[in-house]
Amino acid sequence: MDWNKFLTDLMFVMITAVLPILARYLIVFINTKVAEKTANIESENIKKYINAATEAVSLAVLTVQQTYTDSMKASGKFDKEAAIKAKNMALEKAKSIITDETKKYVEMLYGDFESWIDQAIETMVRDSKIKMVDEKEYVIPEIEIGNAMESVPVTE
Repeated sequence: MDWNKFLTDLMFVMITAVLPILARYLIVFINTKVAEKTANIESENIKKYINAATEAVSLAVLTVQQTYTDSMKASGKFDKEAAIKAKNMALEKAKSIITDETKKYVEMLYGDFESWIDQAIETMVRDSKIKMVDEKEYVIPEIEIGNAMESVPVTE
């Protein structure tokens, strides 16, 4: 028996058996790394678009508050109808600012875009309300400071 031929054949058989296994592990490793990078990119995109949507809602609420709500309150005409109109104005303004791509990410994360934007506007309005205590002092309700919830007086 020729040992040289035997060892060559043995090496060929071993390489043939081991090479697909090593290739499979290499493919799994590469796919895992690509998936991790893609997840990080996707997560960053989601954060970016959700922040953009939230900023659009904030801008819309503040704009309506400054251009409509404040003047209606100053003239004493701010009633339930005016509040509904202000909300609808904020909804339309926010929707006009939010891009289709941003809307897609909001829907991906929260489901229904209409419900999300409606709730976001309600939350923004509630958070921006200030109660008048007397003519010069206002209280911002329930500002979280550490673990305690307390009202903070603000004077002019």
